Amino acid sequence: MIRTSKLDLRRTTDAQSAKELAAPADIPAIESRLDSAFDRSNLPIAATHRRALAEYVALLAQWNRAYNLTAVRDPFAMIDRHVLDSLTALDFLAGSRLLDVGTGAGLPGLVLAIVRPDVCCTLLDPVRKKTRFCAHAAMTLGLGNVEVASERLDRHRPPHRYSTVISRATLSVAALVAGARPLLDAPGRIIAMKGPRPEAEIDALEPGDREGLEIRVEPAGAGIKAGVGPPTTLVVLDRPDGVDGVPMRENVTIRPHSTR
Repeated sequence: MIRTSKLDLRRTTDAQSAKELAAPADIPAIESRLDSAFDRSNLPIAATHRRALAEYVALLAQWNRAYNLTAVRDPFAMIDRHVLDSLTALDFLAGSRLLDVGTGAGLPGLVLAIVRPDVCCTLLDPVRKKTRFCAHAAMTLGLGNVEVASERLDRHRPPHRYSTVISRATLSVAALVAGARPLLDAPGRIIAMKGPRPEAEIDALEPGDREGLEIRVEPAGAGIKAGVGPPTTLVVLDRPDGVDGVPMRENVTIRPHSTR
């Protein structure tokens, strides 16, 4: 289901935005480039998922002309910089409920939701134009495993805990741990997608932040991205089974879902 939290998908800012949104990118060309990238990276992505990823990239390039969702403008560059980078976390997802903190244009959450339809993915971001795009993309692609919430992490009140909380270079490791702990299941996993040298952020964790967590660093991006930019490093923080979780935040309410 898709929760849009006061988003109005029918609204367009002005006539210029509407004109720009009317010009879709070349989906077959994007899909062909994706096929080459996946073959080069030895990523076993199903054909139906490749098509959906191509449609996502086309939508992102289309909306980006009007709403400036990402600094990457070329849809082919989006494949390496966004899609492949998001997929570096694919093998590290735990459980069946994912929270993507600071999702932006759905990175990595929408990409992961496409290739893992068995995982319920919540995309969280306080910027309305970004969550509006995410909700539109999820509906257009028919992703029944996606929810979108336009709010900050410290205001997020889900009716359940998450087995994986992930963030792609939007929060420090310490800030992500502090915000994710009250929402994390046990067992559960926090994944911070970082550049090649995350040691300083890990060292900044206080002893209380580390309590009950097993921390490791995974240099996950070297093979997948095949030399395009620096490799992505994953800081993986596991809460083992049997470790008591932090109490969930008060006033957790189950809100109705809306696709308005």
